[in-house]
Amino acid sequence: MTPLFTGSAINAINTSLIATALVPIAAAVHVSVGRTTFFINLPFALLALAMAYFCIPSDPPVVGSRTLRELAARLDVAGIVGFAGAIAALLVFLRGLPHPDWLVLVLAAAIGAGLVWWELRTSRPFFDVRLLGKNPALTRTYLRFAVASLCVYTVLYGLTQWLQAGRNMSSEAAGLLLLPMSALSAVLARPISQRNLVRMPLIVAAVSCLAASAGVLALTASTPTVWIVVITLVFGITLGATISANQTALYTQAGSGEIGTAAGLFRTFGFLGSIASSALISVVFHTQVSDHRLHLIALIMVIVSVLGLILVITDRTVMTRARA
Repeated sequence: MTPLFTGSAINAINTSLIATALVPIAAAVHVSVGRTTFFINLPFALLALAMAYFCIPSDPPVVGSRTLRELAARLDVAGIVGFAGAIAALLVFLRGLPHPDWLVLVLAAAIGAGLVWWELRTSRPFFDVRLLGKNPALTRTYLRFAVASLCVYTVLYGLTQWLQAGRNMSSEAAGLLLLPMSALSAVLARPISQRNLVRMPLIVAAVSCLAASAGVLALTASTPTVWIVVITLVFGITLGATISANQTALYTQAGSGEIGTAAGLFRTFGFLGSIASSALISVVFHTQVSDHRLHLIALIMVIVSVLGLILVITDRTVMTRARA
């Protein structure tokens, strides 16, 4: 894949990822519309369909016929069911917090262990555990993205709750307050992906995430709105830089035959970060939404951000790439 094509392709992917972040904001702005909120997905879905049809080369013709059993093996139906079951059980457990149902967690762990056992033995795994083990650099990329996703989605979902409960903002106003964050991330993602930058954007993403998380520690019900916007804009830097740089890192760390699987795992770790953020918000804001509880969330975000920064500066594959 040529650098120009890589940058263009990654830019398109990054745009779709950032557009995903816009959905909860649009939901907050148009919460009173209900189901019609989800129509925002339609233009992006149609654009993705058109890009896939016109830009992706046609598949080679299938030689011979395949039985249903062969098709199931190629798709790893057992792996799909196991992964779905483990995630579903985990979500049920997290939904019950802060009153956990430990049996459900044991069930999720058991299904997860069975999934790992199966995926290590099947020839075409749905969740490629072996790829995580044999490619530590790629695994670190996944962890960086999960950490950043946790912090960004905590702002998207948690800060809006605090704005409504702690500052008596309407859902529309709270959603609009976060729109500049996503707009800035979209602006930043384009030049980063077009130039295939990795090292500096990752450092900027980690530092900005830490700084913005520390900024949330200073927020109170009397904080001027302009400072809240400034803090969310710093998170916009995190979002734009981390998506672009980690996506580019993925394409340099995965082999040509692993790109599809690696990209799927990338999104999976992003979703795991968002799930973790939902669990964090649910536990801390369970009984009350207040400045103190927001600061508790911010403290956890600071700790997570420090881990993210350590993942960047200790990763030799990232730190030496720009010098090559």
